[in-house]
Amino acid sequence: MSGSASKQWAEENKKKSLWIVGIESVDVSQLSEPESLLDRITKMIQPPQSITLQLIGNALTLKGEAMQAWVENAAVHIQGLHEVVSYDDADVIRIDSTKHLLAVAKQVLQPPSTVQLQVMQDKTLVLQGFASQHWIRKMQKKASNIRFIKGIDTGALKLSDDVVLQRAIKALQPPVSVQLSFAGRTLLAEGTSKQPWISFAQKNALSIKGVFKFNNQVKKILSDEDILHAARVRMHPPSTVKLHFSDTTLVAEGHAPIAWIEQARKDAQLVKGVLHFVDKDLRATVSPWQRIALQVQVMQLESSAKKPMLTQSDQVTLKKLVLLYKDSLKFDSATHIHISSVYNRKTKLVATIRLKNIYNMLINDQVSPEKIHTHLQQEKSKTAASAVHFKLVSSKSLP
Repeated sequence: MSGSASKQWAEENKKKSLWIVGIESVDVSQLSEPESLLDRITKMIQPPQSITLQLIGNALTLKGEAMQAWVENAAVHIQGLHEVVSYDDADVIRIDSTKHLLAVAKQVLQPPSTVQLQVMQDKTLVLQGFASQHWIRKMQKKASNIRFIKGIDTGALKLSDDVVLQRAIKALQPPVSVQLSFAGRTLLAEGTSKQPWISFAQKNALSIKGVFKFNNQVKKILSDEDILHAARVRMHPPSTVKLHFSDTTLVAEGHAPIAWIEQARKDAQLVKGVLHFVDKDLRATVSPWQRIALQVQVMQLESSAKKPMLTQSDQVTLKKLVLLYKDSLKFDSATHIHISSVYNRKTKLVATIRLKNIYNMLINDQVSPEKIHTHLQQEKSKTAASAVHFKLVSSKSLP
């Protein structure tokens, strides 16, 4: 026997055939099982591994994932089978259909509410609306990895950064010296401005819709008032001095002690924004202590190469020095006496002895030793006369 028949039929008919006269044996090895309808369908449509077929009675159902062309081709073949009464492929996901690709794109790209997506028949992904530069860069990288998407069209997609930037410019109204830019939800301000605008921007920037961070890189421009205030803080002018500032120049008027004027000239150079310091209308006032110091400063003792002892004239001068020194203590109790002895090569020994004698005389006249400072200095000129000079030093000028 050959052909197709069920195994059960073959066995039953094999036994019956042996009862027929003349038949001694029956060969059923050439018989094959008949194909089931499901096998025939499977062989006909050749489904991918991602598709499962289910046949219940004459009803065929397909589930899984497949390309749209295969699903349409399978439907055509199955419609030609009269044994199949019902056919359902609604649960098959067409992985390359525009509908499915749109769903995948939305899931992968997570577009903001301001962006609309559309997949065209040629599998081009079209985007329109507004989005940040940061999101667009990420989107382009992700979209290129979506299977079956053949192109990306962003021609109708505008930067939302520009929208936020224009909103910020309108709200903050920066001066021409300030440049604003916006990216990655951060508003950046660069340039120079006076403090009022900087304070205004810092207070209001984060209230602008779309701005989540404000990066202020604006350098402060000091106003004349700011610079004048800084000068007053550093220089501490007395009430008799008035300071004015305009066009990089600090002007001092009035009168002040010499020490303050000298220090003011140094301090003015350290005030940011001050390029020039003018004190031509500033008169120097001399305090009682300074008057005494000026008298002491012009006093000196001449020396002789052969006379180390103090002369009568020297002693009179030193007595006057002591009196002036004691008067200075009324105005500055920590006043010191500095004695400088200048000598040439031939008079060093005499100068040394005379300096010691002067020191001892001052001690005898009740001047405290710790208030006396002596200094020997060699004169470069061989012919220069040796001399002793005196100077009062205020405690305010001591280190």
